[in-house]
Amino acid sequence: MDDEEARTRLLDAAEALFYAEGIQAVGMDRIRAESGVPLKRLYKLFPAKEALVAGYLERRDRRWTGSLREAVAAAPADPVGAVFDWLAAWFSEPGFRGCAFLNAYGELGAGGPAAVLDPVRRHKAGLRALLADTLPRGRTARNWPTNS
Repeated sequence: MDDEEARTRLLDAAEALFYAEGIQAVGMDRIRAESGVPLKRLYKLFPAKEALVAGYLERRDRRWTGSLREAVAAAPADPVGAVFDWLAAWFSEPGFRGCAFLNAYGELGAGGPAAVLDPVRRHKAGLRALLADTLPRGRTARNWPTNS
């Protein structure tokens, strides 16, 4: 097994376990056991648990945000509706446990490790930018029409 395969297996195991059970509830030995990656290789690739959590969140952000961008791009006539359709599909996925970034922040709090909170903050900023770009020109969330 090369480093790339080991990294993928570790991140796959970390994502499944951290998302389902929480970051603090899952130890590195459990990640090692689930991934089948030797402990020495695990710590070579991710010297601390915070590095593994950050890697999991960064990879999830790329996949999650990329998927949402694709959905918006595929619906140029109604990009805002595409966001809501995409969210409805995501909420309906088996095993849905909310936003991994909000979950991480909620679990670790504002005093959590910067290595973990930085990807959370970058995700939030990126999502805000994506949503702002999705609004039709001249519209803002403040002047969007309501039915009230």
